[in-house]
This record gives sequence, structure tokens and C-alpha cells, in this order.
Amino acid sequence: MASKHETVAAAVQTQLAAATTDVYPPDDVSRVSFFVEGDLETGKRTRYFLRPASEDRAIRDSTNTDGKLEMFLLVATRHTPPSEAAGAEETPTRWQKAADMVADVLQKLMSAGGNLSGVAIDTARGHFIVDYERALEGWALAEIRFVAQYRYVTAGR
Repeated sequence: MASKHETVAAAVQTQLAAATTDVYPPDDVSRVSFFVEGDLETGKRTRYFLRPASEDRAIRDSTNTDGKLEMFLLVATRHTPPSEAAGAEETPTRWQKAADMVADVLQKLMSAGGNLSGVAIDTARGHFIVDYERALEGWALAEIRFVAQYRYVTAGR
């Protein structure tokens, strides 16, 4: 039997990979322990990298446990701007691509939830913190920090 941490992470990965009306649909969603720039060089256009942060569990009562699994998601799509010079683009296309990917992800996470292997999962609550500061030549990037909340019967792992 997989741990609840594993069950939640796998459910989030599946939700992020689901086909929707994404502006930049991911070619794949990889779970990683940490992000390495070389991971991008696979010939794929858009990639998501999901990694764990912290986990918090609280026994709610004699039968239920509540948990929160904080995760980071790096989203990346290939980007070749006409120029990287300041003021060269009225609206920086790198920024717009990153914002579109974030909107794609938030749409998926806000509609996620349900019950998988006896674990009720909810990614639609809480805060989504987005970092647009990463820069890597040839790529538009953003990192999203969010929390998946879950509940399960205490007798499980």
C-alpha cells in the first residue's frame, strides 16, 4: 500500500497531466526531488516538474487524519523572443507565456479534488504563490507553490 503522501502526489500529477483547454499543454509532468536545468533539454516543448516541500498531518478524531502536502511546480515552455533588450517588446512575451502556463495550472488545480484510494484530496483551497523570477535562456518559466489538503481514515498509512 502506498503512503498517503505518495497517493496525494500521484493524484496531483495525474490532474496536472490531464488534457484540458491549456494554452501550453504539458508534454509531460515529472515528479522530481529537485530541479536541474539539464532536465529541460529533452526536445519537449512544455514541461512541468512537481517536487515535494513539507507535509503536516493532524489526527482530527479517532477515525480521521487531516494532512497538508506543500508542493512546488516548475512550469517551463520553450521561448525565443525577438530580443531580450529592455523595452524591445511592449509586453514581454516571456512574462506572458509564464502567466498563461500559471493560468493553465490554476485552472486544473482549482477543479481538482475527489477521492483516490480512500484519500479525499482538495487542491482548490489555500494560497498559490507564484515566482516569476527564474530566468533561463530559451525558456519561459514560473514556479508555483501550493498545498494539497487531504483527509483519510487514520488506520491507513
